[in-house]
Amino acid sequence: LEDRPGSIKDVADVIRKYGGRMVSILSSYERAPEKHRYVYIRFFNVDRTKISELKQELKQILKAPTQMLYLVDHRENVREIYVG
Repeated sequence: LEDRPGSIKDVADVIRKYGGRMVSILSSYERAPEKHRYVYIRFFNVDRTKISELKQELKQILKAPTQMLYLVDHRENVREIYVG
């Protein structure tokens, strides 16, 4: 995410819109592009039928070079990797 005030809140608001409850948020500047940071958010309680919509909305608010790197669904044992 961009290293600016409110960037994590923007993503958190989308997750909350879909009923998600955040368990933890971790951010790191290590190896991140300049003026950006890596942010890892663990959440639960999203309606499983809405996960596709949630991912689409997150992709819409993220501007290059910001992008989703991966999504892990422990309940369904699914891992989606978006970058190589």
